[in-house]
Amino acid sequence: MACSSAPADLLSDLANFVLEVKFLYDFSNVRVMAEQRLDKMPKEWRELLHSRRPREILEALEGKQPMDGPGDFFARRNALLDRIAHLLVPPPASPAEALPRRTWKGMSPKKVQEVEALASLVHRVCSDSGTSAVVDAGCGLAHLERALDPSLRVLAVEANAGHCSGAARRLAGSGVCQTKVFHDVFDVEEEALPLKVSESLGPEKVVLVGLHCCGDLAPTLLRVLAKDSRLAAAVLVPCCYHRTKSQSNIVMSDKGREVMCNDGEVPFSYPALRLACQEPLETWMDMSDEELHERARFQGFRAVLEDFCQSQELTLTKRKRRCVRKSGVQSPEVYAEEVLEAYEFRTEEGGGQSCEECDFKRKLSNALQSQVDRGFLEVLLNLTILQLSLQRLLEYVIILDRCLFASENKLSVQLFELFEAKVSPRNKVVVCSRD
Repeated sequence: MACSSAPADLLSDLANFVLEVKFLYDFSNVRVMAEQRLDKMPKEWRELLHSRRPREILEALEGKQPMDGPGDFFARRNALLDRIAHLLVPPPASPAEALPRRTWKGMSPKKVQEVEALASLVHRVCSDSGTSAVVDAGCGLAHLERALDPSLRVLAVEANAGHCSGAARRLAGSGVCQTKVFHDVFDVEEEALPLKVSESLGPEKVVLVGLHCCGDLAPTLLRVLAKDSRLAAAVLVPCCYHRTKSQSNIVMSDKGREVMCNDGEVPFSYPALRLACQEPLETWMDMSDEELHERARFQGFRAVLEDFCQSQELTLTKRKRRCVRKSGVQSPEVYAEEVLEAYEFRTEEGGGQSCEECDFKRKLSNALQSQVDRGFLEVLLNLTILQLSLQRLLEYVIILDRCLFASENKLSVQLFELFEAKVSPRNKVVVCSRD
């Protein structure tokens, strides 16, 4: 990958494509009515959203039926996905033997799949790099440590002290030999990590590992690897791009800045980064029509509620984390009832409820029913499907930029999709190593 122009060309084409249709996703769907986002879209896109059924759009995206989209959207999007597929390295073979049952006690099936596959890959990278020393950055509850080859010496670091103590307890109950696993409460920073590695693992070459590196963690580990020749390789599964705090970690490579930052500003906002780590579109393709319309009611009713409160000069405050239950979107009337239980409403001046409950429910129910009758819920569902059709492209803009950063720093790069996407949506694994 380091010696090929294909990743750079693909990054350029991906970035140009997703930025060309930025108006489809560069906002929160909760605010789609309040900010009149649909009205601001180009006419040909409004016509597409209003004239097609959700299943038709899904089948066009899946390649089952042709559809004329604005600017050849469907054909161009599917062609870019084909180019991504050709760039990927075939994933390594799965482990020959499954982990013993006691090893994965307390893990979900998703986590078992991830740690088995990643532990096998880490062992291979360590063997190729001639080292037995590993740093698991952001180790969480030490699921990976329970699956790693016992010959490896592991420094498992975690910023959350509660997770670190929990990891030690879980390792103790798993039957895994712990004499070569060193735990430390440590918030990974670019300048401090090499010293911590030397103190714990000595002068031996080290492989950095991160399973679901949230936000700035994956870029930080890449920068550490690029700077410190004592580090042999990195095996990284990035996620939670919207939690990236440093703008320099959103676009890292020289090529990325050349393509995407013409005015010096990073072009991807929070909604774009949030979309990049959503569930894959394939999940929605498997849904029944009723499941799709249930999703439409969840999103559509919430957008109507946001617009209604704005028109009434009310602010919403959640009373609980999960506001409306699945059964709460059966009808506008039921939703209005649930909303009164789930939220506290205040006037913009800070006062309490601005109207009687019965009056509020009646007005909100009417507003919801009006939008149902106008077909807004199906339009929003179509928009959501189109947004999710860009999820994979946006994620690969971020991933390829990081791969190019590694290549620009004289590192060899391999890119896998290591896990089954429907089970583990964040399944992209970047392996960087010194030649």
